[in-house]
Amino acid sequence: FYTFFAFPGQPGYGVIDFGKYLSFIFLDTDHTNPIGGEQTEWLEKTLKKRKAFTHVIPVYHVPGYPSNRDYEGKTQREVRTHFVPLFEKYGVKIAFENHDHTYKRTHPIRNGQVVADGEGIVYLGDGAWGVGQRKTNDAWYLARRESKRHCMIVAVQGESVNVEMIDMRGNVFDRYKIGTMNED
Repeated sequence: FYTFFAFPGQPGYGVIDFGKYLSFIFLDTDHTNPIGGEQTEWLEKTLKKRKAFTHVIPVYHVPGYPSNRDYEGKTQREVRTHFVPLFEKYGVKIAFENHDHTYKRTHPIRNGQVVADGEGIVYLGDGAWGVGQRKTNDAWYLARRESKRHCMIVAVQGESVNVEMIDMRGNVFDRYKIGTMNED
């Protein structure tokens, strides 16, 4: 299983840094490591060391804010209980979640509530390229949701992150920006 990932073997979670500019934090959502305990302690230390980074982006499988599954599911609650408070504490602006085989973009969320853009975290996902699509739910936190295969193109420049969601025909069907991108 682990030979397919950037971090072969245990602990099954890790970080890839690009200078002090960009950090991708890959987390294990209860596949072979519990969310709470050692992984959460590691996550806090990792986020704390990256407080000065321009962009810190968590990536993980099972969503805390699902677009198809039950919001109160065990793993979803664990993500919101252990990871999300640390994301908020250390200023994460965007997180990539997967697992539900749909497309979703949440409203900005902080403390379990929808907040103004720029004041919370936007959760993007839910992993639907090359897999069967599922129906979406109509949860309070979803700003956009669709049952469609897609990929995301992420452009990081300066203080900005621009994400374009592209369907199987190559059409951009949604966009999300943090900051302002230069158009050179």
